[in-house]
This record gives sequence, C-alpha cells and structure tokens, in this order.
Amino acid sequence: PVVWYGSSITQGACASKPGDAYTNAIARALRRPVANFGFAGTCFYEPEVVDFLLAIDAALYVVDCNPNSEAMGFDFVHNRSVALVRYMRQLKPDVTIVVASGTKMGPVWLEGTDNQHARGTRALSRAYDELVTQGLGRGLSFVDVGEIYAQPDGGIFWEMTVDGLHPSSLGMEQITHFWAPILLERLTYSGGLGGRVHVIYR
Repeated sequence: PVVWYGSSITQGACASKPGDAYTNAIARALRRPVANFGFAGTCFYEPEVVDFLLAIDAALYVVDCNPNSEAMGFDFVHNRSVALVRYMRQLKPDVTIVVASGTKMGPVWLEGTDNQHARGTRALSRAYDELVTQGLGRGLSFVDVGEIYAQPDGGIFWEMTVDGLHPSSLGMEQITHFWAPILLERLTYSGGLGGRVHVIYR
C-alpha cells in the first residue's frame, strides 16, 4: 500500500461521501490500497506515529504534516521534518518517502507572498535540501502543492474548498488529478526516484 500521514485534509474533510476523499480516489486510480492516517489538528511530524506507520509494509510513505505544523513556525517545520525523515531512514533505509508542503489555508490566500504557508514551505524545502546533501536523497521527493487549486488562466477556483482550507468533493477531485501521476511515477521507480516536484496545474 501507500501510507499517507496527514491532517484533516487527508482525513477527508469535507468530502461529500467517503469515496470522494482523495486517498480513496487515488487508490482507485493507482489500483492499490492507500492507507489514510489523517489526524485532524494533530499532525506534527511525530516519531511516535511513524513508529506505528513503519510497521506497515508500504511501498511509499507520504508525509503531509505541514497543514498543521506550519503554524508552529519555520524552525519547527524544518527541525521536525529533518529529524523524522532521518528516523524513517534509520528504521527503513530503502523506503520511498514523499514530503509535501500542504495547501494554502484561510487568510493566507490574501496575505501576499510572505505568510505562514510560504514560510512553512520554505522550511520544508530547506529540510529537503539538507537531507539530500547528507546523502539521504535516494527515494526522497519534495512536492510543493501550494498551487494545487490554480487554474490554467492563473485564477483560483474557490469552490474547490468549503472554507479556504478543506476541499469539497470538487477539490478532492483536483487533488486526486494532481497526486495520482506523481505517485504512480514514484511507485514505478520505488526506492530510486527522488527529486523536487512543482506542478502549477495538472
């Protein structure tokens, strides 16, 4: 399976029905199970959670903690993400890991370029660069999903969320279309393919 460690967005808020949650839709697209470990408001790069998740014989782990963690500041995201990936590599050296920046939320949409979300994304990006420099880049990817709701004309379709944060079923569909090809590529080259992924629109 794919194991997805994330926030309430991962958990499924606010899909109209369980089948619309993007982890379920991605599972159908990939034709393999996606284990949903979304924790509403309490996803903070915890090694205690990862201890449990690593007991699963997964082909790939998605670490999607920034939606909750970025409010704790740059240093929190940077230090916790570096420590968590190192810990995962220590326990499972060959595991494929994807770290994700998370989507924009709430007032961040109106706050320009220097905001909580941007700082959290920069922290995770720096953490990724450090991990690569330390020789941990094999099978490790960083995916910037900050513009996941962007449209080809450069606009944002607000109806993809119910509150500027949690995706509606339409938003879940957009997230599925974004993630499915990225994960398929990494699963095809499991254990070897890493790198940065920045998709404006898919």
